[in-house]
Amino acid sequence: MKNKNFIFFIVLIVFLIFLKSDFRIINDLQCCNDDFDYFAHASTIAEDFDFDYSNQLPDKSRYYRNNKNAPFGFVGTGLLSSPFILLGNFVDNLSKFEGNSQLSFNKLLYSFSSIFYFLLSLLLLRKIQQFYKVKFNYLLYFLGSGITYYVFERFSMTPIYEVFTILCLIHLTQQFINNPQSRKLYSFLIPLSILFSILVRWTNLYVFLVPIIVLLSYKDFKPDLFKKLFNIYFFISSVLSFLIFIFLSKQIYGVLTFSPSYVYMVDEFDTLLSDSILKNFFNFILEFLKDFIIINFSQEFGLFWFSPIIFISIFLIIYRFIFYKNSKNFLLYFFLLISYLQNFFIVSIWNSTASSYGFRYLFSLIPLSFLVIFINNELLNKKLTLGYLKYFSIFAFISTLFFDSTQFTTLSLEPVLNSFGYEKVYSQPKYLEGVVKSIFEFEAYKKILATSFLFLFIIELFINQFKIELLYKYVFEISIQNSDLSDLLYKIDELSVAYFIMTLIIALIFSIQILKHLSVENKS
Repeated sequence: MKNKNFIFFIVLIVFLIFLKSDFRIINDLQCCNDDFDYFAHASTIAEDFDFDYSNQLPDKSRYYRNNKNAPFGFVGTGLLSSPFILLGNFVDNLSKFEGNSQLSFNKLLYSFSSIFYFLLSLLLLRKIQQFYKVKFNYLLYFLGSGITYYVFERFSMTPIYEVFTILCLIHLTQQFINNPQSRKLYSFLIPLSILFSILVRWTNLYVFLVPIIVLLSYKDFKPDLFKKLFNIYFFISSVLSFLIFIFLSKQIYGVLTFSPSYVYMVDEFDTLLSDSILKNFFNFILEFLKDFIIINFSQEFGLFWFSPIIFISIFLIIYRFIFYKNSKNFLLYFFLLISYLQNFFIVSIWNSTASSYGFRYLFSLIPLSFLVIFINNELLNKKLTLGYLKYFSIFAFISTLFFDSTQFTTLSLEPVLNSFGYEKVYSQPKYLEGVVKSIFEFEAYKKILATSFLFLFIIELFINQFKIELLYKYVFEISIQNSDLSDLLYKIDELSVAYFIMTLIIALIFSIQILKHLSVENKS
């Protein structure tokens, strides 16, 4: 019992260290950037129950066509996170909250949406693992996939929502296999699940292949499963899903469009891309192979170092595809290869890491990566492969904590030569080296602590013992200096006790759930 309580305490402390206060309290979601786009979607759905963004966006600040003013980002994340804003508004009204809108429960609960879907994703991952009847340290490898940065800090971005919706799709397809008596229901739900995945990120077109991949990965697969899946209920749901997509497209953008380039108002991009491929196809293939190596091994968030689960799965797919045993395996790994290459292709097009932590356009592959590992469990050498996964996942998990903690791990604000050989802002071509250096930098630990909710709780505990001006002076005398902290110390009085209680409740729920997953893995 004592050991269990100690582990619970450690998990709680780690959670409060990883949970960042800067984006939740100081760096409020302001127009106009990617974070705000998704927040604008959630706000108009929860507060206005419409897709009129006049209350959320300055006129013509983002997408403006067909007399429609809208965010650039896609609506799926907003649909999933809007209930948390709705609940936050209810709590604000209930408590008659007054003061700085940055510190409202509206924003706080919205920021916890990513944590909620993270925990649901872990639950689905466990169920998916049970379907394949394998023993695997899914918790550690999930934490070490790079996704945690978008759970605890950049909570408004799409990666955790992409992961959740695709895990849902995998799970629903497995339920279709396991429950013959309920196949009509799951046949109806699967297209709707595909729709949600697409709405979160339109470019993840490979999700249409996911049900087929799951069916082919089934140990007792028989071709008649396809016939049973693609029935009248699947067809009706597909038509319904398409009509919903049309409705949302017309409501938000004023026109039916399937093009992300149209939404982001860069129409010429599609033409330039197609011309480049058609006129220089051989050169395009060579460039893609070069980019593939960079994506996997570069210091700038290379998958080998910072997302081991994706790295090892892509090479398992390539190996299996080359040495397939039968037509079923050929199709399975062919579809998996297409799915991965589609996302690698997107990164290759942009020739950057997408201005944030890691190759975020690849994080939607995390669910398929686990699926690949589960169905190839016998290929993993326990001493080599599992050792690599274990220790590099720990390193990758820690690296998210050190992101932006020192000059060595901060993305550039001026154009620099990135790993792809292009001058771009928000790059850090020596991030691997920077993480190692930062581990030995005392300033990094002060920055990590100063921007964490753990520090916020410590300040709150001592706030009644010292005047805020004295505390501010003391903190700066020990050189914990940054603008976020300065704002935090002067805003601390604006936080109600309920704000801390709610955060602590979330922290306790998270720690309890993590402890359950640890218990499951220890038993297996």
